[in-house]
Amino acid sequence: MILKLNGRPMTEPTDLIALVRKFAPGSVVTVEFRRGAGRQNTSVTLAADAK
Repeated sequence: MILKLNGRPMTEPTDLIALVRKFAPGSVVTVEFRRGAGRQNTSVTLAADAK
């Protein structure tokens, strides 16, 4: 489950989509997520839509 994107909390399912759209393709963002009982952080490079 994704908890934060670049430090901004995800409170609604649509929050992630709205926030990702604010970044250009190729941007590197930090994602905080929960896996099992633990929280982890990672960097992700955003790609363009495949359309």
